[in-house]
Amino acid sequence: NQPPIVVNPAIRNDHQPDITQHLPLNCDWLTLGSDHLVLMALKQAEDGDRWVLRCYESAGETASFEISGALKFDLTATLDLLERPQLASLDRVAPWRIVSLAFDRQ
Repeated sequence: NQPPIVVNPAIRNDHQPDITQHLPLNCDWLTLGSDHLVLMALKQAEDGDRWVLRCYESAGETASFEISGALKFDLTATLDLLERPQLASLDRVAPWRIVSLAFDRQ
C-alpha cells in the first residue's frame, strides 16, 4: 500500500509525467462540526451555478454546524429539498432534521 501521489500533467523532456509532489498522509477534506451530523450529499445544484451540501442530525439533539477542512466554502443560503432558498439559521441543526445548504467554492 502506497501513499497517494499527485501527478503533475506537465511533461518533462523525457516524456514522463512529473510525480514529485505528494499529498499529505492525513487531511480533513470536510468537517461538519458535530459527530451527530451525517453527510448525505455534496453535489452541484440543479441550477448549475452553486453547490449543495445536504446533511442530517442523527442523535436527536441540536447540533452546531461549523464547516471546515481543506475544501473552502462560502455558505450562501439554506435550502429546502427542492433547492429553494429558506429563512433558517446556518449555525444550528435541530434534532432529526435534514438540512440543505447552498455554497460557492472559494
